[in-house]
Amino acid sequence: MKKKLLAILLSLVAVVAFAGVAVTASAAGTKDAVTVKNANFATDWNMVLFETDTPSGATEPWGTADPSHITVIAPDGSILAPNAVHLNNYIYIGVNNNTEPAVGTTFTIHAGYAYTANSEVKEDITWKYSTQGATFTKVEPTGAVESVAVAGELTVQAGATVLDLSALRGKATYADGEVVPFLVTKDMISGEYDLTKAGDYTLTCTYEGKTASVKLTVTPSDELPELTVNNINYDPGWGGFLINFNVKDKVDTENVEGKVENVKITNSVREDISGEFDYMYHETYLFCLHGPNEVGTVITVKEGFEFSGHQMKADVSYIYATAGATLVAYDPAKHDPKTLTIDNNPEDNAVHVGGTLQLTATLNDGAASTVHYTTSDAEVATVDATGKVLGVKEGTATITAKAGDLSETYEVEVLPELEMKGLEFATSYKIYVEKGGKLALPSDFTAHAVFDNDGKDVYGSDFKLNEENCTLSDVDTATVGTKVSKATVSFAGKQYTLDVSVEVYEVIPMDIKEVAVVEWFSYSIFVQYPDSTVNVANITDATCIPDATKYVYTRADGTEVKCGTYNLGGGNVAILPTFYDGKQDADNWNKAPYMQEGDRITLKAGFSGYMWTGELAPTETDNAAMKAGTGMIVPECRLAEEVTFVFDGMVWGIYIPYTDLKVNETATVQVGDTVSLGAVRVPDTATEGNFYYKSSDESIVTVNNNGRITGVKQGTATVTVTLKDGVAGEKTKTVTVTVTDGIVGLEFAEGTVLTVKKGTEKLDLSGLTANLVWASGKTEKADLSKAEIVGYDKDAAGESEVTVKVTVDGKTYQAQLTVRVQRGGCGSVAEAGASVFAGAVIALSAAALVVGFRKKAKK
Repeated sequence: MKKKLLAILLSLVAVVAFAGVAVTASAAGTKDAVTVKNANFATDWNMVLFETDTPSGATEPWGTADPSHITVIAPDGSILAPNAVHLNNYIYIGVNNNTEPAVGTTFTIHAGYAYTANSEVKEDITWKYSTQGATFTKVEPTGAVESVAVAGELTVQAGATVLDLSALRGKATYADGEVVPFLVTKDMISGEYDLTKAGDYTLTCTYEGKTASVKLTVTPSDELPELTVNNINYDPGWGGFLINFNVKDKVDTENVEGKVENVKITNSVREDISGEFDYMYHETYLFCLHGPNEVGTVITVKEGFEFSGHQMKADVSYIYATAGATLVAYDPAKHDPKTLTIDNNPEDNAVHVGGTLQLTATLNDGAASTVHYTTSDAEVATVDATGKVLGVKEGTATITAKAGDLSETYEVEVLPELEMKGLEFATSYKIYVEKGGKLALPSDFTAHAVFDNDGKDVYGSDFKLNEENCTLSDVDTATVGTKVSKATVSFAGKQYTLDVSVEVYEVIPMDIKEVAVVEWFSYSIFVQYPDSTVNVANITDATCIPDATKYVYTRADGTEVKCGTYNLGGGNVAILPTFYDGKQDADNWNKAPYMQEGDRITLKAGFSGYMWTGELAPTETDNAAMKAGTGMIVPECRLAEEVTFVFDGMVWGIYIPYTDLKVNETATVQVGDTVSLGAVRVPDTATEGNFYYKSSDESIVTVNNNGRITGVKQGTATVTVTLKDGVAGEKTKTVTVTVTDGIVGLEFAEGTVLTVKKGTEKLDLSGLTANLVWASGKTEKADLSKAEIVGYDKDAAGESEVTVKVTVDGKTYQAQLTVRVQRGGCGSVAEAGASVFAGAVIALSAAALVVGFRKKAKK
């Protein structure tokens, strides 16, 4: 999981590398040379790491890359699109959505690759992934170039003045078989062409004496550029098909009256149903809403259809081949049914009046179609879209099943009505009611009559239950738990009572872990609350999750962005901004017109996550799809207070505005000391606002950008604290600062030495002078009578340093004192400076003479 998250993070960071981040212009002169030392595939990042000879940190982390000077060639010769970033002294390059490249893939960094504003790669260098898991080998071809090829084509509109060659990549094959790419430059191109006249031209690219052809197409200036379809999807949230075109310029939102010219929609039996849809132009889309959405629907955008200044040059058709999946190119040979069979036994064709008979039709494997059913006589028997036949009156009727151009018939015999023995639910499940809420009948509950046919149950047609034909008895919703309600159903002039299980539950608080951009979900935004959910289903119909849409997405300037909403399993509400047009990718998802720095998402109080209480019915495209008729969608967690998240250009972070600032009105600091004013935002969880500080008299107190004050001299001054740069505006408070004098240390006169005889148990400091030093510079004689001495060793001859500690008013101050321990002597002798030391020596010498004289006199 960590690896996957790292890969996703790098993929997202790689986006910034192409985001057009401003780079400081280099100084005039030649740029420094950058050399690539080696290349390795990093499995933890799924990218190739190219180590440069630059010092670590030469570029900004995740710094701007230069993809225009990178070429990646797959073993089959195809050119792959790279994404790249800088980190430390490495160039990270990924391909194929950051997956391991195939063995044989080559990576070329071309001369001119900008590493920093002042450095670049000077020569083309190519590395090959020769062995899986091993270090890349440097490609150094030998021999001459034997052939060249150029990938890509040039297309310009008549009237253009220059050729943009950036889309071209040359490939040179050397005598040893190595293929090395090169950038195609203007001086390599030759040939005659006229940019004022439409037509096709063949140009020549010459490299190392070898040539290759390059096709140039000049399109007429008065002809609309070609329009192509990017994709078509069915969106249940919008309730229709969304045709997404490959155009750069968005169109204004506009509803269309009637059908859209040159757009045709047909159902599975190829009936034109274009008129059953509502149409709307929106940004890069044509919305086809509120019409049928069966598998087998074909949408054809015809030649001549115009959109955003572009025009279709040929018909294209797409088919809704799989429910919930993106439409695919329509191929009649593949998608149209080849066989259609009604599976029911012709001898079991009887149905009683009021009873039902389910028909089943089968198509060949691979057919993308929905079977349509019709009846020859609705007064005898009707049939619904699923093939369920209802007996109306005695007689016979023919049911026809049709798919594509195929049809099959089945004759039904309607027999007299049977005796009804009771009523039962056809569709029902446990009803969930929020604690304190009101019990309500789900809209999809159905029931049917049960008839007795010679001891065998026969079922009547399903009918919907509603307030007119069904009432539920009240249950106590003040306490959680499983309860039972009595459903009273009116049918055929009688009333029937059925039991309904009810679950009274409590909605829990929503605990949001993060709001994140999810690359694999087309760069949508996920509000993630994994610890507040048990839901596993994907709910993609926004009408079923109204409280999940209680949010507002706004740009930095306040413009609101419309969004779609999904409630996905695992605790995720997916926010799908409508500015996405299918062209967002790792290079541009966080650039205009897509997600931009300063965008905000405000989740309102009451924003909820939902859960599905029923069964799942996995599909090819959704393994967490809900099985209809087995449960209901209910809120499971709810946001108590409004919260806002802001996009910084890379990630979404929580945003809490300040309302005020808090700081003490007074502060005291000693001369020379530094303390913090301790200003904080209100609330203390606020994520915006910057503090600014100013001293009224810097000769008394100074203050730095972090709000730390330093006493300069005794006196009183004020410090103004300002909080601003937020929506609440400027907030200001004043702190009165008193700077006091005080003891800051203890010191002996320079050169002070205490001399003692070896073995002296206690040092006598009475002959020494030490001063207490004040912050203002004044001194005061210290009382050494109770001083504590640390580090003295009476048996260690020679000089050593001891620590003398003096306590004044509960505070301890200390100074170092030199102690000289002599092998012999007369107790303690203090030396304070050179003159005192000299006097001490003279006195000691005189004493020695006297002692010597006395000793001699005794003889």
